[in-house]
Amino acid sequence: MSVDPSAPEIVTEDLVTLMNAARTCVLVHDAETKNILWANPAACELLGWPLDELRPLKANHMSSTAPQYHRVLGRAWLQEAVERGSSRIEWHYRTRSGRVVPTDALARRVELAQGPAVMVEFRDIEREQATEQALRRTTSSIDALARHTSTIALALDSAGTVRFATDTALALLGMVPEEMGRQLDEFGTLRAGGRPVSWADVAAQADPTIEVQLQVPRPSTDEAVWLEGTLERLAEPDGDGLLMILHDVSGRVHREVLRERELHRENYQARYTAMGDMAMAIAHELGQPLAAAGNFLAGTTRHAGVLEDEGTLSRESADRLRFGIGSAVRQIDRASAIVGAVRAFVGHLEHSRQVVDLHDVVDECLYFVRLRAVDPGVRVVVHRHPEPCRRSASGC
Repeated sequence: MSVDPSAPEIVTEDLVTLMNAARTCVLVHDAETKNILWANPAACELLGWPLDELRPLKANHMSSTAPQYHRVLGRAWLQEAVERGSSRIEWHYRTRSGRVVPTDALARRVELAQGPAVMVEFRDIEREQATEQALRRTTSSIDALARHTSTIALALDSAGTVRFATDTALALLGMVPEEMGRQLDEFGTLRAGGRPVSWADVAAQADPTIEVQLQVPRPSTDEAVWLEGTLERLAEPDGDGLLMILHDVSGRVHREVLRERELHRENYQARYTAMGDMAMAIAHELGQPLAAAGNFLAGTTRHAGVLEDEGTLSRESADRLRFGIGSAVRQIDRASAIVGAVRAFVGHLEHSRQVVDLHDVVDECLYFVRLRAVDPGVRVVVHRHPEPCRRSASGC
C-alpha cells in the first residue's frame, strides 16, 4: 500500500475500523459458494442479525419472497459480478423482523488473501422511493391541472411575460405553447375596478392579491371573451413570480349587458308612455277652452257687425276689430290643430295593428317638423311616391 509521507500512516487495523464505522451496508460473499463471509455493523443493524447468525443464512432467508428476488436470481446476480467484475441491481432484503427493505445494491469482485470474493454494498432506498412516488404523484397532479382542468391559470414574471399556461388558457387566449414568452397584454385588455389598466399597475397592486379581469377580443365574432379572477404574487425569493387564476364569465357579462339594454328600453318605454298620458290629458283639457275661446270671438265679431250697422261703431274701427279677432281665431285654430295632431299621435302609442298609407304617417310627422322649421327659416321639401304606400304597421 502506498502511503503519502506527509499524512499519517493508515495501518490494516485502521481499515477495519473505518469499514466498521461506515454507514453503507457491506456484505462479503465467497465467490464460489456465495456464502456470507463477513458483514459490517451497518449491514447487521439494517438486517437485524448479528454477524454470527447472519453468516449461515442463504438468500431465501434474507430476501423478499417476491418472485423477482428468488435465490436463483440472487446467485446469478452475484455470479455476474464474479465474471464481469461488477453488477448493480435493486434488491429487496428481508430483515429479521420480516420488514422488506428496498436497496440499491452494487456487487464487486474483490481478490482477498484467501481467494476471490464478492463485496456487496447496499443502502436503504425506501425513503428515496417514497419521495420519488410523491414526486410522480405531484407531477401527475400538475399535469392534470395543466391539461385537463377548466381553470385558466397563468404564471407570469414581473414584466408580464407568460411563463406557463394551462391548456384551457392557451385555447382561450389563442396561444400555442411555442408562444410562451409573449406579454399578456398582447392577448387582451386588463381591467381592475371596472376600468382598463396596464400590467405595471396591477402588478404593483398585487400585494399579495388583486382582483382582475381580462377582455380577450374575438375577431370572428362581435362579442369578446371575458375572464375574471385574481392576480397573486408568489412567495419566491426574488418576488418575481405572479400567478393569475381566471374563470370564463363571458355568459354572465353578456347577460348583464343584455339586462342593462332591457332596463334602458323599459325606462324609455315608461317615459314614452308617461309622455303620451300627459299629452292626452293636456290635449283633452285644452280642447274645451280653445273651443270656447273661438265661440266668444265669433260672438264678438257678430256683435261688432251689429254695432257697425247701427252706426255706433265706425267702419274703420270695425275693420280693425275684425282683423284682430280674425288673427286671434287663426291662432286658436292653429292651437286646436296642434292639440288634434298630438291626440292622434298619442293614440298610436296604444297596441294596435292596421294597414296604413305611409303618406299619411309622413304628413303627421311633417306637421311637427314644420312647426320646428318655421322659426329658423328651414325649408322642408318632401318627395312623395305617386302611388299609395300601404303597409301593415303596429304601434306600441
